[in-house]
Amino acid sequence: MLKRVLLAGAIALVVPQTGFAPQQAEASPEIFGKMEGRWRGKGLVRSNAKGKKESIRCRMSNKMIDDGKKLDIGGSCAVSGFVFSLNGYIEQTGGNRYRASMFRSLASIKQESFGGKRSGNRINFSFNATDRTSKKPIRALIRMNVKSASAYEIQISRTDTESGKIFDVGTLKFAKR
Repeated sequence: MLKRVLLAGAIALVVPQTGFAPQQAEASPEIFGKMEGRWRGKGLVRSNAKGKKESIRCRMSNKMIDDGKKLDIGGSCAVSGFVFSLNGYIEQTGGNRYRASMFRSLASIKQESFGGKRSGNRINFSFNATDRTSKKPIRALIRMNVKSASAYEIQISRTDTESGKIFDVGTLKFAKR
């Protein structure tokens, strides 16, 4: 059940863009520097608007590369006995625009369709996809909020295929390990 949420919702990491030439903005080294290191995360997530919340746990290792314009991400999460990997990156593509590929292992999402914008210590991502079960279109949203150099969280929401309304999938809170 939760596998579906993560496949279709792909934790809409925290919104759409592509192909911008990099600009001289200090946003990424600042925000990515706080996210660098080894992390543990936990939270409650649900696969549909009426679904029961289930516990999710993650271990991540993040590393800044490309002069701080890119954050390499690697790790895994477990929910309901299902373990999946999260490998990829978040990259500043120009000014306050970002793209990510970290959820490509969960769904067939092209990196060009998974992007976002930064506002303060938050990067908001979104993408459109098709629910693998119902085959209906969904929109997923992911909000990454960097609280400090030792804490960040990822809030996930997506379209409910029955009502067409956005619902809160859940929040994962990460702490340095």
